[in-house]
Amino acid sequence: MVEIIPTHVKDVYICHIKQFKDHRGKLCELFNMVKYPEEIKKFFPVQQITWVTNRKFAHRGLHIAAYSKLLTCIKGSVYDVVVDTRPDSSTYLQWVGVTLSEENGYQLLVPPDCGHGYLALEEGCAVVYCQGGCFLPSVPEKAVHLFDKAVSVDWPFIDQKSNFLISEKDSKVPFLEVDIEKFKPNRKRILIISSKGQVGQLFFRKLTELNDKYVVIGTCYSNDEPQHYKFDLKTAAKDPAHVDLLLDACKPHVVIVCGAMTNVNLCESEKELAYLVNRDSIEQLGKQIKKRGAKLIFFSTNYIFSDPLKPDLPQDRIDMLANDVGIKEDARPNCVNVYGKSKLDSEKVLQDNDPNALIIRTSGVFGHDSKKRNFVYQVIGNLLGGNKMTLLTDEIQCPVYNDDLCRATLELMEKNCSGIYHIVGPEAFNKYTFGVKIAEIFNLDTSLLVPMSSEELKLPAKRPYFAALSTAKFRKEFPEFKFHNVSAAVKDWQTKQMKAGKFLSEF
Repeated sequence: MVEIIPTHVKDVYICHIKQFKDHRGKLCELFNMVKYPEEIKKFFPVQQITWVTNRKFAHRGLHIAAYSKLLTCIKGSVYDVVVDTRPDSSTYLQWVGVTLSEENGYQLLVPPDCGHGYLALEEGCAVVYCQGGCFLPSVPEKAVHLFDKAVSVDWPFIDQKSNFLISEKDSKVPFLEVDIEKFKPNRKRILIISSKGQVGQLFFRKLTELNDKYVVIGTCYSNDEPQHYKFDLKTAAKDPAHVDLLLDACKPHVVIVCGAMTNVNLCESEKELAYLVNRDSIEQLGKQIKKRGAKLIFFSTNYIFSDPLKPDLPQDRIDMLANDVGIKEDARPNCVNVYGKSKLDSEKVLQDNDPNALIIRTSGVFGHDSKKRNFVYQVIGNLLGGNKMTLLTDEIQCPVYNDDLCRATLELMEKNCSGIYHIVGPEAFNKYTFGVKIAEIFNLDTSLLVPMSSEELKLPAKRPYFAALSTAKFRKEFPEFKFHNVSAAVKDWQTKQMKAGKFLSEF
């Protein structure tokens, strides 16, 4: 079966065909109805096959046809682009690009009624079109200008566009008449790695709401909805081409990496996998992102620290704004488990490779999550079900409201900040006290929460003791920014997500 890679543009797929080589030469099937999955076959059978040769910098398109096309480059290489020109599509005016070459074996499926064009990157490039319909000169052609500002395709060699070879007809295509407020020219493209995770989904939603400023693209394992590209951190760690294809397709200005292997106990038992996902994939992403001149934003963790408990401080709740006792960005790390070590390693490879990268350390993220994964959901779910829950008394950190984390990150992004910043909430709790706080807010039975020390609980992975981070650096640079304490955060969460009095229906 031919491998297909769903892209972030609806109905657009990258196909990867096998090439069979021996001493006689090379053989590959450009199309085989038996071997292609239904996602591709539904656009065919093939009605016409077209072969085109091109001089270097020849540009064809962006042409809109009522039928599908499957493009293959059989000589040289081209940068091939599809623009969604279907007004009723959820990815209207978004585009995807991919380098097709005789060596990489990629094909690009162009669905009907979408703009399509390519730029020849070498002299003598040859491209084959398998078409789901026939070109008829009598049918009026539609097109999008290759430099249309509402689309803003990021063509390679744009600094040499005066050398592009464009037909007179294509050069005279008028720009699209669209709502300029909704589709502002040259919007910044934001790529969110793992946009279905707890942090990623919030960034995806928040940035999508700002669609006058950003084009937002997410990645996930399954690609079950538009604006999401199928991407896997494990594959990325082993195969640089997987990363290259993603960045080629999206051409992001900013990449926000939200994905990680965060199950602390699993990291301890699956060390190789933890380092593969948390360190090696980030190293590959960092190299490729820097090469393209994009901005990388990476989320790290307070688990790279474990200071001794501070007996002179209150053990139930610490006001971190009144007591400047948090761990600062330049403090010496002290990792006590594989999860922390793998995240620290990823920080180091990013700092060594790209001084412009932004690293945000955070902890205990809570707030609305469609999959109900964070600590607050766990506490409420257990207590509503009448289940006891054992919580640590000697792991102290600052839980952060996910909305605050998102807002703070966007502030840093807009100012193009780099280096390391701590973004956490203004209160420090141990897990037990935090659980009691949540239970009290919702008038739930606190007696079901069982306090226990790390030594008593004997978890597979050791937890840090005092890992409460200081936000002094961020607050100094952004003095107007206000973090929510837990009570205020829950109230804000309730207001934003649920109708009055129905908040617990989430659980």
